Amino acid sequence: MGYDEMITSPCDGVIEQICVQENCRIYEWDSLFKIRTSDGDLETVSLGLSGLLRSLEVYVGEEVISGMVLAYIAEDLVVSGSD
Repeated sequence: MGYDEMITSPCDGVIEQICVQENCRIYEWDSLFKIRTSDGDLETVSLGLSGLLRSLEVYVGEEVISGMVLAYIAEDLVVSGSD
């Protein structure tokens, strides 16, 4: 396991769905959260990393703002070597 990575909200809105649970493994580009924006659009939050979801910092129905922390992930770091 690597270090804890913050997952932050990409937009202002309301948490409509949490697609993951604490202490579960996530994989690259999994859907993690769905946020309903003030325009009525549904924004899906996903990341290009994998690891263990350490903690959820929001709940369904909570208002969020852009940059707000949604969760923390212990990112898997793949070590590769070169000559």
